[in-house]
Amino acid sequence: MVNKEGPIHIQLVVKRLVTAWGLSRTGNRIMTAVKEAVRYGEINNRFIKRGDFLWPFKMKNTSVRVPIPGVSESFRDIEHIPPEEIQIAIKIIIKHALGIGKESLILETARIFGFNRTSDTIKEYILKEYKFLKKNGIIKENHYSVSLQADS
Repeated sequence: MVNKEGPIHIQLVVKRLVTAWGLSRTGNRIMTAVKEAVRYGEINNRFIKRGDFLWPFKMKNTSVRVPIPGVSESFRDIEHIPPEEIQIAIKIIIKHALGIGKESLILETARIFGFNRTSDTIKEYILKEYKFLKKNGIIKENHYSVSLQADS
């Protein structure tokens, strides 16, 4: 699962397992089993755990994965999208825009991931990654638009 869908949020792993096993809910035994499996997978170099995400062992970077119309499993809640993926989306939008303001950038980033309405939670997640990129000198902001730093 991790090699096919990774990086994947642990909650999505649990959801996929519960569905595959034909169960209706996630109980303590399921969560204990998943925690043990994650620990085993890490020890045996099956995948790497970064925060709440499981990454394929040899994967260094991810790409932007957009939802596929009609495939509900391809749509993810904002919390289930790795920060690195949001950062890549932000950089792609800036690179291809002739000039984009911060608010428009946040909205367009949300649209890439299939969010037609941008709740405060979605904005907060994207803004957090925007601030990370800005703080680390990857993007810069002037009065009217956002751009990539020359070496990004």
